[in-house]
Amino acid sequence: MVHLGASAEMYQSIGDHRSEGIALFHVGIAAAALGKIGDAIAALKRSYVLVESFHDLPSQAEILLTLGTVLIDQGSGYEARKVLEASLQLFDELGYGDKGALTAYQIGIAHGVFRDWLGAVRALERAITRISSTSNENLLLMAQAKLEDARRHLPPG
Repeated sequence: MVHLGASAEMYQSIGDHRSEGIALFHVGIAAAALGKIGDAIAALKRSYVLVESFHDLPSQAEILLTLGTVLIDQGSGYEARKVLEASLQLFDELGYGDKGALTAYQIGIAHGVFRDWLGAVRALERAITRISSTSNENLLLMAQAKLEDARRHLPPG
C-alpha cells in the first residue's frame, strides 16, 4: 500500500490529477482489504473528487460502488445507500447492466445495515430483477438468500 500511496503523491506532484485519482482509488481498495476502513473511505472520497473533475463517468461509478461497499462494512448503511444510488444512476446512464445489478444488490444490503427491512425487501426484489437479466448466478443466489432473510425480519401481516 505504501507504493500505491507514493504513486498518488507522485502524480499529485506533477499535476496529473486524473492518475492521482485512479491511484487513490487503488489505495482505497488496498486499505479496505487491510481493514483500514477510515483510510479507505478517505482515499476513495478524495479519488472521487479528482475523477469527477474529469467527467470520467465509468471511473466515478466504480469509485462510488467501492465506497458504498466500504461504508456498508463500516456499518454506515444510510450513507452507503445514498452513494450506491448515485453509482447505480451512473451505471444505468452508461448501460453497464452487470455493474448496475451488483450495485442494486448492494443497495439492498445497505438497507439491511440500518434495519430498514421493508426497504431491503423492495431493493432486493428490484436487484433480483436486474440480476436475472445477467449471467451472474452466484449474485442471484446471494440476492435471493438476502431477500429471504430480510423478509423474515418483517412484522407479520
